[in-house]
Amino acid sequence: MGFANLVDLLEAAHATGSLGEAVVALECEETGDSRDTVLARLIASLDVMDAAIDTGLTGKARSRSGLTGGDAHRVAESGTHVVGAAFTDTVAAALAVGEVNAAMGRVVAAPTGGASGVLPAVLRTTGRGRASTREEMALALAAAGGIGAIIAAGTTAQRQRLLPGLANGTLRAGFSLTEPQSG
Repeated sequence: MGFANLVDLLEAAHATGSLGEAVVALECEETGDSRDTVLARLIASLDVMDAAIDTGLTGKARSRSGLTGGDAHRVAESGTHVVGAAFTDTVAAALAVGEVNAAMGRVVAAPTGGASGVLPAVLRTTGRGRASTREEMALALAAAGGIGAIIAAGTTAQRQRLLPGLANGTLRAGFSLTEPQSG
């Protein structure tokens, strides 16, 4: 059934120890699968994301039209900029996923379904920067999925009230994930 709202997810996170663990526990309950099986599926998704990033960073992934491709490689090879190496690596990784998707590679459909490459890029860069284990990164992916599901489950009235302001910049929103050792 999922979490009805952020309060429900936070209560479950308090009981299980983290947002990721709360989402994994719900998945186990809903599917009857073990925690290890759920984590293995999440890690398989991370592997697809990493493969898309690696392929895109080679600079060889090109769309059929030839209009998309090579930018991720150029950004990655351009050196560190004023915003820092982690930011540059994240932008390059996000571009890499988008380029692989445009080239009809294996699509990375992150929890938001947009396959923009942002979530895979942030998970990879942050996970590497923190020397996170694959399990920790899988739990971070689960947490992102839980938040994405809550956003997707918003009512029409909520979307009509909030999305225009978020889109035009008159309304600001933020999200902070503070789970020790979660990637």
